[in-house]
Amino acid sequence: MSPAFIQGCAQHLPNVRITFEKLHVVWHASTAVDRMRRIEQRSDCSL
Repeated sequence: MSPAFIQGCAQHLPNVRITFEKLHVVWHASTAVDRMRRIEQRSDCSL
């Protein structure tokens, strides 16, 4: 979830608990790992 959404919830709904779906957390983590892998692969001169 975006920082703006989290901040808006905190301001307007102070007693609410925000939950994150495992699917979305895993998807974001996998995307970040894939981006780093691609960057490192491009910069690796040993191949």
